[in-house]
Amino acid sequence: MRYKGFLYLFFALLGLLLLRLVKIQILDHEQYLKQAEKNYIKPLRVPPLRGKILDREGRVLADWKPIFRISVLGEKTTKEGLLELSRLLHVDIDPDTIIGRPGYIRIKDGASLEEVISVEEREDRFPWIVVSTIPTRRYLYDGAFFHLLGYTGEVSPSDLEKDPNYRPGDIIGKSGVEKEYEEMLRGKPGYKFYSVDATGKIIETDPRPPILPVKGKDIVLTVDLGLQLYADSLFSDYRRGVAVALDPRNGDVLLFYSKPYADPNVLSMGISREEWKKLLERKDNPLLDRCIAGLYPPGSIFKLVTGAIALDLKLVRPHDRPVVCRGAYKMGNRLWRCWLPSGHGALDFYHAIEQSCDVYFYYLGQKIGLARFLKYVRNFGLQEKLGIDLPGEKGGFIPDMAWYEERYGKGRVPEGLVLNLAIGQGEILLTPLDLAFLTALISRDSTVTPHILKANPEKLSWHRAPVEGSILEHIRRGMYLVVNGEEGTGVNAQIEGIEVAGKTGTAQNPHGKEHALFAAFAPYEDPQIAVVVIVENAGHGGSFAAPIAGKLIERYLKGKENAEK
Repeated sequence: MRYKGFLYLFFALLGLLLLRLVKIQILDHEQYLKQAEKNYIKPLRVPPLRGKILDREGRVLADWKPIFRISVLGEKTTKEGLLELSRLLHVDIDPDTIIGRPGYIRIKDGASLEEVISVEEREDRFPWIVVSTIPTRRYLYDGAFFHLLGYTGEVSPSDLEKDPNYRPGDIIGKSGVEKEYEEMLRGKPGYKFYSVDATGKIIETDPRPPILPVKGKDIVLTVDLGLQLYADSLFSDYRRGVAVALDPRNGDVLLFYSKPYADPNVLSMGISREEWKKLLERKDNPLLDRCIAGLYPPGSIFKLVTGAIALDLKLVRPHDRPVVCRGAYKMGNRLWRCWLPSGHGALDFYHAIEQSCDVYFYYLGQKIGLARFLKYVRNFGLQEKLGIDLPGEKGGFIPDMAWYEERYGKGRVPEGLVLNLAIGQGEILLTPLDLAFLTALISRDSTVTPHILKANPEKLSWHRAPVEGSILEHIRRGMYLVVNGEEGTGVNAQIEGIEVAGKTGTAQNPHGKEHALFAAFAPYEDPQIAVVVIVENAGHGGSFAAPIAGKLIERYLKGKENAEK
């Protein structure tokens, strides 16, 4: 009986074992096969080709180039090996963040050929390394397009939290167009597979078919390559400045230039913390996009707004000569100086703009009054972001009465503040993009939200000036005289064969010499370009900014003529 009982138990156990084998070998075959494959087939994430960035004529501004990437199989690495690799590649590696992590982990992009050879010569010590060739961003014109295009870099922890499609080591747009249109440009990664042994050494390439990456979309911008490079050459003698040009007919941004700048190719390859800190601490702030985030007093350019308000309120007629400029304007017990100590005499509206007479606009400011002035100015919408398709835009700063009352106390706000504001000094601050938009608005009575990406005309957002077109016509006539009149302050912007209208400005700067400003549009009868130039710490706008603006307008319009012939 005991023998039979033993046999029964034996055959029962054997049956259970056979059932278990059937389950493992047949029923759960796929599951265990996948687990086995994970142990020896390791996927390597292959980054896609990033979409090209092109100018308005289809000329390439950013594409890609191949570089060497060195990655390690985290679950097979050793601390000693990683420390040796760190010394060999001259990169900081924290073994604790790598050892045991599944899959391949990027260690260095842009490794030199010598470094690749050194690694491969030590294959016995680094069996868990793979060297691959990947595409990386290339900017063809270095810094001239830096603030517009931006740059790329490795995803941050916050990027990974926002989008689960990214993995550590992936590349993402960090600023400018690269960041704004990341979703279009980035493409989809692929995978290449390797068979590895117990040490992590590759024993077979492509044990299964690779998953090919999908290239990102190419995008076409509104900017003009030649105009941008020409602006860079015109600013060669100046340390800091900005130039923005729009097509007032459709809102296309033709020129988007800010100086100083950094090299996007260097930033995209990655820099050390020390180098990044030095860049952040530079006094000239090369990372600041002055076009959309630099706030400046608008200077005498803002006299155009003051004039439009006064005409709209019927406080003055264009041919009236309501005040005589003798070099100063008295309000209360204070004298407000004109920029011309000898004075301009009695001027009408057009010639007051032509000669940029401070006294004339002091008079208009007093007639309007501070509270009404601040209310009307806000109708132009410059205190809000314009909505350009770029990250980092700032709205202008235009205070209201509540702001002044908080500063001075209710009922104690000096009425004389309006005189300073009327000539573009004081607390009002605008970006160069704001000033270019204002110039475009004046040039044609209405214009479109500025945009960088070539847009479908049906999707354009139109803006009308808050005053009648007849009032803007008076403004334009004054701007014409600024460039073409006998006493015009902007004669240095004249172009043979093209009628330019503009307005000079000289903005106070508490940190040094005044900023030179100039705003203009052309041709006068059919405006196709509106441009604003600011040269920091240069002096008078008519002497330094106007010549640059004139040359930019000439380059663009005559370049178009030649292209159309």
